Amino acid sequence: MTKQKPTLNQADVVMLLDEFSKVFATKNDLKDLEQRLEERFDELREEFDGKFVNKDEFCGAMDDLMKELKDSREDREILNGRTVDLRERVEKLEEVVGVAA
Repeated sequence: MTKQKPTLNQADVVMLLDEFSKVFATKNDLKDLEQRLEERFDELREEFDGKFVNKDEFCGAMDDLMKELKDSREDREILNGRTVDLRERVEKLEEVVGVAA
């Protein structure tokens, strides 16, 4: 007894193609998706066009910001030094006058 291999008839093929179309994307589905993605990309590009600066403008703005930060730190160091000096002077004056802190 030889075992006969199962074969597909036309009805089986039609049923499989129908089931596959429910699960897998067809060429038309992929083309539709591509078109929708391109349209969305164009919308986003138009929306953000001009909102971003180029590299030179960005670097220039960062340079200005870093300069302000550096100046602020230098000012803080100077003021901190002055505060220490003034505190020492006040303490010496309090000793001379005889006022307790």
